[in-house]
Amino acid sequence: METVATVAAAVSSIAAVAALGLVLLQLRNQGRQLKQMALTTLHEELLKPEMQKAIRSIYAATPQELAVPKNDEELERIESVLNQYDLIGSRTQCGVIPKDQTLATEWSIVLRLWHQLSLFIERETHLRGGGPYKSGFKWLVEMSEQYRLEHYPNSRTIPFARVYPGRDSRELLGE
Repeated sequence: METVATVAAAVSSIAAVAALGLVLLQLRNQGRQLKQMALTTLHEELLKPEMQKAIRSIYAATPQELAVPKNDEELERIESVLNQYDLIGSRTQCGVIPKDQTLATEWSIVLRLWHQLSLFIERETHLRGGGPYKSGFKWLVEMSEQYRLEHYPNSRTIPFARVYPGRDSRELLGE
């Protein structure tokens, strides 16, 4: 009788451990799915026409022109792009979205934006009296540069403006 009780207890223990393992596996898979959903949502935001237009307008200007926005519309375009990438950096840094996949798709855009907006960020930091400003974006820039050096060491990330026949690139800036 004791042997049956011992075997039953052992089987119950094994079943409990197996169930716990399945629960942990399910939680792990659910966490991955949530990260993928967050990344997909951010990419959907980045692909919206107004965001794409804002990014193109940043590429079309010089860093010096962007350092001091000429009007509220230009400031809004710059800040909408920076805010989005600052959010991506912050969420990636804390593990809400997958770092490797984010860097694989965004590294070159991030480095081009940094090239264009570093003077703006420096000026805004100074205007705000120092302290952190767009720290998620800055972290993402550092990670993007590391990614570039590791995967594409001979590449250069040069911003460019699309110029269409009969259309001045200044039209992208809303001028």
